[in-house]
Amino acid sequence: MGKKRLSKKEQAVAYAMGTKRLEEFRFLCDNVVPCVYAAVAIALYNKGWRYKRINDLFVESQKIWDTYCYEQGDMTDKCFELTGIDVMGKTEIGESECRQKGKN
Repeated sequence: MGKKRLSKKEQAVAYAMGTKRLEEFRFLCDNVVPCVYAAVAIALYNKGWRYKRINDLFVESQKIWDTYCYEQGDMTDKCFELTGIDVMGKTEIGESECRQKGKN
């Protein structure tokens, strides 16, 4: 099986990140991102949200991704700018942290 042809966006990413980084990026997209979305869907379901509301949220998040990710810079900076929520990386193994502006 031959290599998949890269889209123009992927070509731009490959140029900036290098092939190895692109492979890591693809792995995350194919494996980690669906797990994050699944965890969010379960959490929302546990809070009383149901299919349509959760799906509508995911559709909106895809639109936001398409708008900001490639053209506007860092998505986490945009999140903080718009919402005041500072999405942090892993602080310890197995733990992540989200802070709200002014509520550390």
